[in-house]
Amino acid sequence: MRRKGRALTVCIAAISENTYIVGAADRLITYGDTEYEQPNPKILQLASNTVALYSGSPEAHTSIFLRTLASIAGVTSPTVEQIAEAYANQFATLRRQQAERKYLTPIGLTSWNFMNNQTNLTPSVVKDLTEKMEREDLDCSAIIAGVDQTGPHIYVVDDPGNAECYDLDGWAAIGIGNRHADQEFIRDKYERSRPFDESFLLTFLAKKKADITPGVGPTTDMFWIGSGPANTYTLLDQGDDIVRLVHQLHADIEAKEKEMANDAKNKIKGWFAKLRKQQAPAKQEQVSPASTSEARAYLAASGSVGPDHQEDIREGPETGQPPDQPKR
Repeated sequence: MRRKGRALTVCIAAISENTYIVGAADRLITYGDTEYEQPNPKILQLASNTVALYSGSPEAHTSIFLRTLASIAGVTSPTVEQIAEAYANQFATLRRQQAERKYLTPIGLTSWNFMNNQTNLTPSVVKDLTEKMEREDLDCSAIIAGVDQTGPHIYVVDDPGNAECYDLDGWAAIGIGNRHADQEFIRDKYERSRPFDESFLLTFLAKKKADITPGVGPTTDMFWIGSGPANTYTLLDQGDDIVRLVHQLHADIEAKEKEMANDAKNKIKGWFAKLRKQQAPAKQEQVSPASTSEARAYLAASGSVGPDHQEDIREGPETGQPPDQPKR
């Protein structure tokens, strides 16, 4: 039996020109200590104009995805908000069912009879089971992004089944690589009115920046959702010209950044080398010792050496060395 996949991934969605959605995701899946890139994108189409990007267990999201499709099947032109709420509801339902099977089924209980027959259970058992079920989570999250009659929208769905709107932020990132991706948008001072071409490039670069995180795969799937009559979801192929172009631009940027970093290192190294040279002590000039007669005269005048000992001062070598010691 395979272990539950951990949320080691990165998925990004951004609003562009207050009109479009552009997004990116990796393909890496982790089961226990095993990592591999799955053949399919982590992007699920929920409607012609709405997608889900998922982080965490593919099995859990597959179940949530299929249940969400069934729940909105009878809704004509559902809004992005309606789809996000439906996904969140199914998320919460799966979480509750998972907790029930894990903690209640083994002791012959269901969520219904546990809630309605707590008076027949000891308080400690009720408290223990309640705390365990509250702590249970799917270790999953999803971005629901799309365009409807009211414009582009981004929602994030995560435990215990909340759907939060990121329309004002203008972007959202989930998975273990989300911090690296967020930093790129923050550093760029991103706004949802950004031109589409700039948004597309930044989203790609943010995903590549997240590649440094263990658990994020190198493959990058890109998509966009348009507006008006053409508000359909478009998933780009890895061989598309625009995909090859952004890969090349990313390589060029990295090479330029490396060159600039090396240049900066050389400049700072030179500055400190110059400083050390300026601070080095100057060589002291060698001074020959004073003549013996001058020494006698000085010592006699100062009273440091009496007349009886002046003969002990001998002439030393003229090489800057101390004079010889007097013979005993």
